[in-house]
Amino acid sequence: MREDIKIYTTDEIVQGTPEWFAIRDLKFTASKASEIATNGKGLETLCTELLAGHYSSQQYDEYTGKYKNPAMQRGNDYEAQARMVYEFETGNSVREVGFVEVTSRKYVGCSPDGLVTENGKEDILLEIKNHDDKVFLELILSGKVDPKYVKQMQYQMWVTGASACDYFGYNPNFKPSFYMERFYPDEEMFAKFDAGVTAGADMLDNGLRILGGKGLEEQEKYIEPEPEEHTCPEIENIKEATEQFFNNAVKTTTKETATAVADDFPF
Repeated sequence: MREDIKIYTTDEIVQGTPEWFAIRDLKFTASKASEIATNGKGLETLCTELLAGHYSSQQYDEYTGKYKNPAMQRGNDYEAQARMVYEFETGNSVREVGFVEVTSRKYVGCSPDGLVTENGKEDILLEIKNHDDKVFLELILSGKVDPKYVKQMQYQMWVTGASACDYFGYNPNFKPSFYMERFYPDEEMFAKFDAGVTAGADMLDNGLRILGGKGLEEQEKYIEPEPEEHTCPEIENIKEATEQFFNNAVKTTTKETATAVADDFPF
């Protein structure tokens, strides 16, 4: 494992809880490995989604339900059972973790299903997928793990520095009830993750500057300023002369004095 990571145990953070969603805030995680590796429009969309989630006032209790689709619920229901079957079949021990983040780099983290100790060394990840009947049967027949899951495991190895990741597809309705395959680091894929995270971090930094208030000075020059109140000396003089004229006119009682006042009007 790499040294610049922080591993949160399940005593600190439990996956699927408000604390878990909070620590994943503005993080590039393994579930979006494909978008990160592609480093294109998908990455731009991902950054927008991360910023929207960061600034949205929507609370955890309001949106937690929409993350519980049938596949995810199945995963929650059978994950502990699948982990025990894995340990029994391999003889390895598995430590559950809540989250892993890289301390030397912004916006990077992942949530492996377990850290595996093999031959006395904890250096392998575990990725559990609790498939429905159709998907599990397709996996058994083809012997091929879905490429999106492969990218997720590669991303987790890139984040943690693990030497391998065991894929464990599980369905208790079948015998045998599991499909297991070990994957190793792909340096070419790692380079894509590095480039994607670098580009994505720049997008997030820019978005945070703008949405956080910085950068708004550039927009202010397009805002029409309120007109300032000012006085014109010539206009003020005319106003005073007019007021004085009418005041004198009101006081006039004879034709002669009225004519004299009119002759004094400044226009």
